[in-house]
Amino acid sequence: MKKLIALILASLMLISVMAGCGTTVPDATESTAATEETKEEKTYSDSLESLAEYMKDQGYIDNTDNAYKMQAQLIGAEKGYRYLKGTVQIELYKYNPDKLNKTAKDVVEQIKENNEFELYGKKIKGFLTDNGKYMMVYTDSAIAKDDTTSDAYKTMEKAVKDLNKFSEKYSVALLDDKDTEKTKNSKTKESE
Repeated sequence: MKKLIALILASLMLISVMAGCGTTVPDATESTAATEETKEEKTYSDSLESLAEYMKDQGYIDNTDNAYKMQAQLIGAEKGYRYLKGTVQIELYKYNPDKLNKTAKDVVEQIKENNEFELYGKKIKGFLTDNGKYMMVYTDSAIAKDDTTSDAYKTMEKAVKDLNKFSEKYSVALLDDKDTEKTKNSKTKESE
């Protein structure tokens, strides 16, 4: 009987030792940190398609494959696409700030003044990146006319910030005429 009890106790000790050697499950903060690192590692090119992919990765767009091609020339843009997600409609447009036609200049100037432009007598909210290359029209039917506090409105504000983050991080800065001259002069001095 003593041998049986000793065998049972030895078995229990062996099981507890083996359980202590098992792998541990990472806690939620470790897995969240790993996910954030993965997000940060992704890079994007300076293109309208990459901007759409970036906005999808931020959660504003469901699918970039089902984009509706817009008639971008109506607002002087080079090209543009519309994306739908629930009550949200996002339109992304690309401009060449160095070659704006009259329509584009008018739209860009209106947006710079008060974040909206007029098209066929209708005022449309638009958000332009600081370098003037990209413009976003963000419409959400869940946002009431004078709403500035709802979650839907705050999501729109975050989308505008993310639009500018993309521009700052992945969009090539445009050179003005003075910068172009400085670049030419420095290259000339380097070659001498």
